[in-house]
Amino acid sequence: DYVKAEVNGENWIMSKDAVIKFKEQKKKIKVIEEFKGSKLIGKNCKVPLSDRIVPILPAEFVDPKNATGIVMSVPSHAPYDWLGLIDLKKNPSILKKFNIPLEVVENIKPISLIETPGLSEHPGIEFVEKLKVKDQNDPKAEEATKLVYKKEFHQGVLKENTGKYAGIPVRDIKEKLTKDLINLGVADVLWETADKVICRCNTQCI
Repeated sequence: DYVKAEVNGENWIMSKDAVIKFKEQKKKIKVIEEFKGSKLIGKNCKVPLSDRIVPILPAEFVDPKNATGIVMSVPSHAPYDWLGLIDLKKNPSILKKFNIPLEVVENIKPISLIETPGLSEHPGIEFVEKLKVKDQNDPKAEEATKLVYKKEFHQGVLKENTGKYAGIPVRDIKEKLTKDLINLGVADVLWETADKVICRCNTQCI
């Protein structure tokens, strides 16, 4: 379940679960419309920093209870994202259900953004193949993700195609990039627990 909501005078799209979190974190938020997430699939959206137009695709690993319930796909560096694409290619009936031509998925080429000693240009793909991960529901996908992220965080450096961020170590980029995106007016902060936290009263903490 997703919503279109007015937040501080702007229209935002997010999961229904995210609305409660934003309200608890002192955002003025008014739900305009509720709809199923499937309504978004097959549409396009614009990447804020590059102005590239990208398709919105389905993926089983996306959790509407996590953050805003919308995930930016980075198949070059994220095993789950690469597996999501592979699974769509293997199951064209899913694409047909949403009227997405197969060539939309076939034309997506991974973009490498991080250079890490000892890793290939596309480590997300490398570790999927190395660990023989079957699909996005395979538990080994989580293992592949941890291996890639750990190595990139400690040793990775942003490539030339990241513009003014080129040469910055991955471990230093998050704070700077977050600040820049907020200053540009294309991002905001949502605090989220790293794992599920249950209160003694048996309700979930947010």
